[in-house]
Order: sequence, then structure tokens, then C-alpha cells
Amino acid sequence: MLTRKKTKERRPTRESQGLNKASPPLSHIAPPRSHLSSSRHRRRLTPAASSEASTPPGAGPPSKWDPRPALAAKAGAVRASAAAGAALLASAHAAAAAAAAPLVLAFAAADAATFLIHRLGHRLTNALAVAFLPGVRAAVEGAAAVGGGGGGGGGGIGILNPWWLTNDPAIANFGTGYQWLVLLLFLAVFPLNVGVRSLATSAAAFLSAAGVGEEAGGQKAGAGPGAGGGGQKKPPPWSRAAAAALAPLVRVAPAVRAAFPRVLGVDLAVAVRAVPLQGACLALLPLPWALPRLLDLQAAGAVAALEGAPGDLALERAASLTRGHRGGLAWPYLGLLVAGRAVGGARALALAALPPRIVAGVPELALGLWLLGLAVSVWVSRVGDMLPVVARAAWAAEDAGGGGGAGV
Repeated sequence: MLTRKKTKERRPTRESQGLNKASPPLSHIAPPRSHLSSSRHRRRLTPAASSEASTPPGAGPPSKWDPRPALAAKAGAVRASAAAGAALLASAHAAAAAAAAPLVLAFAAADAATFLIHRLGHRLTNALAVAFLPGVRAAVEGAAAVGGGGGGGGGGIGILNPWWLTNDPAIANFGTGYQWLVLLLFLAVFPLNVGVRSLATSAAAFLSAAGVGEEAGGQKAGAGPGAGGGGQKKPPPWSRAAAAALAPLVRVAPAVRAAFPRVLGVDLAVAVRAVPLQGACLALLPLPWALPRLLDLQAAGAVAALEGAPGDLALERAASLTRGHRGGLAWPYLGLLVAGRAVGGARALALAALPPRIVAGVPELALGLWLLGLAVSVWVSRVGDMLPVVARAAWAAEDAGGGGGAGV
């Protein structure tokens, strides 16, 4: 009988299943979860971890934009503008010191003329108000009847001093028409005030340009006729000081007179633009916008006086000179404004702090403090008046030489 040989059932081997191929590299095998949770291994596997490990402690995470170069450049620009401002301030102080006597005399005359214009303007305002405004006339007559004084003389309650504008609410309002009259006469007198100031600033510009270290005609103070020997009497010291102060002003008077119409027109244009800009600066929020435009106007008067540029040409020339130097001009400009207010406030505080018995017993002390504060305040103002003049001279020379300026 034939029998079938029983064969064994063959099981699949690794070779038949293709599992004998080379094993994949270990780098493609994901590490166990426990290794991923380890911070040490995570820092080795991620490229960001190497940068974090190199960051010094407390330095914060790395950033794509580093602000330090920009801040360093800005700090350098601020230092450069401060140095330029200090140089301008030193030049203005030197120019004011060189022309101290004629400069103080010119602006003292201008301030006296402005004070007289104000008093005459107030007197005219009150006279017109009493004559033509029924509400003001009724209030003045009622006050005179209550106080027993003369009409319009401020009797009783001190209303309507004829030489000063009143703050009494019964009169100083738009309902009576008094405030409208004040505004109208202010606008009418405003060109006179600007004109007086233009004469003084023109004199300052020409004094600085001419150099007043020597006296007029090359003579020394007190060396004129009759000052020396020959048996003639020597003039007193105050007379020689007055002559020394007047001589430079007499020397520049023709140039001031010739430039006055041109400077007056420019100063009026500057005043019209400067008043709203100053108001914007006081509002603080528009300060970054208003201050550069206010600085552009500062040298316009000196440009009109010394370069002969009229009207808008002087404004454009001043703006072109100031552009690039605003930072250098802002430091002394704002510093002198703050210094002037600080001196006035310190003088008022010092006088208020004196005990009444000291003021009554030693009045010279109060008078000395007042005069000291006045002298410092006047000198700060005169240095401020010379600042645009020396700035224009420096910038014009730099512009002619093709140099660049510091600041913005």
C-alpha cells in the first residue's frame, strides 16, 4: 500500500518576512517618554535650548531686535546737542558781557517805553469805558456814591484806577463791553510794543556784529576832549560811565534806524506765529510739535537786521539755519526761560521769608535782596536776547563753510 509521506508544516521565518534587513539607525528611533520629560536631554535635542543655556542669568529671553544700539545713538545725539547748547550759551554770555553797558541801557529804555505805553493804554481804556459804556459808567458812579469819593477816581472800594485795568467783576466782563474795549485797544497798541522791542533787539544785533570792546572812534572811556589835563575839570565817574554806555549806541544808531522797518515787519510776523505756538507749548501735549517750530523763529529778527532779508525770506532763512541745530538751541533757550522764572520766584520767597521786625529794623537787607534778584533777572534776560544773535552768526558761518550741526 502506498503511503503519503507526511511533511511538516513550515512556519514563516524572519527571512521570508523580510525582517532580516538592516535595522534603522538609532537616531530615527524616538526616545522613551521619560527621556523627553527630562530637561537635561531636552536642552540637548532642541537648538533653542543651546541659546537659552548661553544667555546669562537675569538677561531675559533673547530678542531678534536689540534696542541698545538705537538708545546709544540717541544718547550720543543728546550729549552732542547739550554740548552745542553749552557752547551757544557761553557765546551769548560773552557777547552780552562785551556789550554789557550799552545792552542794558538799550533794553532799560525799551522797558521804560513799554511801561509808559501800557499806562497810557490803560488810562485811555478806562476813559473811553466811562465815557461810552453805560454799564461801566453806572458801576463807577455807584461805587463813588457808596464810598463817598469822586466819580471815576476809585473811591470807596478802589474801583477803576484810571491808570490800571480793573479786575472788578462788576466792570471787567463782556456784558458791560469793558473786556471788548480792552481787547480792541490791546490790538491797537500791540504794534507799538513790538516796535519798541524791535529797536532794542536791532541794537543788540548791531552791537554784537560791530564789537563794542572799544569805544566810539577808537577812544578809550574818558579820553575825549576835556577829560585829561590842560587845567580842565575831569567829569564825574557817573558821567564817564554814561558816555561809555551811550557811545556804542550812537555808533550803531544809523544802522538801527535803516533796518527798523524791515525788522518791525519780521517781528510782527514772528509774534503772530509765536503766540499760538507758546500756547501749544503750555498745553504740554503738543509740545513736541510746537517747540521745534518756535525755535525756528528765534533768529528771524537777527537775520532781518544783519542780512537784510525782509518778511517771509527772513523767516525761511532763519528756519533753514536753525534746522539741524534745534537740539543745540533748545537747551539754552529753555534753560534761560526756567532760570528767569526761578530767579523771580526765589526773590519773592526770600523777601516773604524775612521777618517783619528784620524788614522794619534793617530795610537795607530787603532792598539788597530785591536789587540782587533784579540784577540777576536782568542779566539772564540780556543773555537770552543775545542768544539768537550769536546763534545766527555761528550757523551762518557754518552754513557758508558747508558744515553740519548737532541736534535735530
